[in-house]
Parts: sequence; C-alpha cells; structure tokens
Amino acid sequence: MSKLYRLGKVISHEQAAGIIGQHFPNVQDKLLNTLQLKAEADNQANASELLLASVEQKTEELRLVPFAAAIDFKKNRKYLKYAALPVIFLLVILVAAPSLLFDGSERLMKHSTHFEVPAPFIFEIENDKLQAVQNEDFLLDVSVSGKVVPDEAYIEIDGNQFKLDKENRINFKYTFRNIQKTTRFHLFANGYSSREYVLDAIPNPSV
Repeated sequence: MSKLYRLGKVISHEQAAGIIGQHFPNVQDKLLNTLQLKAEADNQANASELLLASVEQKTEELRLVPFAAAIDFKKNRKYLKYAALPVIFLLVILVAAPSLLFDGSERLMKHSTHFEVPAPFIFEIENDKLQAVQNEDFLLDVSVSGKVVPDEAYIEIDGNQFKLDKENRINFKYTFRNIQKTTRFHLFANGYSSREYVLDAIPNPSV
C-alpha cells in the first residue's frame, strides 16, 4: 500500500485502483467502473440523472466492502515489533514536547499562512508602569531571558532605531529624553521583535 503514498511521481486514480485490486481482487472491477462513470459525468456539462445515480450507487457498494476484514493480522503480526518503536517514540514526543507535533501539523495544514519563527528569547519590561511625566526623562529597564540571549538590543520609536545601553548579560536600559507625548515603541535583537509597547505621557503636575 506504500505505493499509494509514495513521495515521487503522483499516480492516477486508475493506477491506484489497480494497486488496491492487488490486495482486494473482488473490488478492482467495481473501482474501475466507478472511476469511469465519474470521469464520464465530469466530462459532461449536463450529466444525466441516470448517470449520476449510477455513480452514487457504485460508491455506496464500495462502502460496504469490509476492507479491514481482508487484512490477515496473523500473517502481519511479525511486523508489529517494527511498528512498536515509532509508536513509542511518538508517545514520548506527545508527552514531552507536544508542540513539535501540533505546531508542525498546523503549519502543514495551513501551508498558505505565514508563521513567525518563535524567538529563542523574550523581552521583559522591568518598570512597574510605562508612564512618564511630560517634559521629563524616562528610564526604560529591559531584561531578556531564554535559551540564547542577545549581545545587543535595540529600540524602535517612530521608525527610528536606537541601541539600548547594556548593563550586564541580560539587562538593558534606554532613556527617553524630554517626553512630550505618548510614545509607541518595540524592542528587537538578532532579527526578532517584541510586541508593541506604549509609554503614556501624563501632564506635569507642577505646570
């Protein structure tokens, strides 16, 4: 049956019917007949109701074929030991790192959707509040954590990029000078970007 799923040349429906017929001789003629009727119906702009009914009838007959019953499990028992290792491996992945299976499956099913590559680190804002007083400076405290931390990090404000001051291996700082208005920004390093943050500007109470 592996011929049906081979990765190279794509086989036709008729070839697939022939391969299935090798394993289930009693259904080969029904399969071919059904495929021929279906092809004939597809080629006719206004297929007759009789022709469509014939296709439906043949399809229903094939649904009644006990494919599972045709498999001799006693003869194939010797192959079960080879299937056991992959099954155990999949179970281990399912328990230890399910995202490897489900994230990959989602990407396969949604192949036309763009997915961002997960960053090996994350940015964390250490300030209690992102709130600054107008006409004053604001010191932004940033830390990074993850499997791999960047040597350098940057901030982007209104399309302009500035390098953060590095305090130690995981801590960075940046000073907003003379805050006048609410400012949006995001952080980035090594090609990875954070979400957008908002630094709120509040009126100076002394003014």
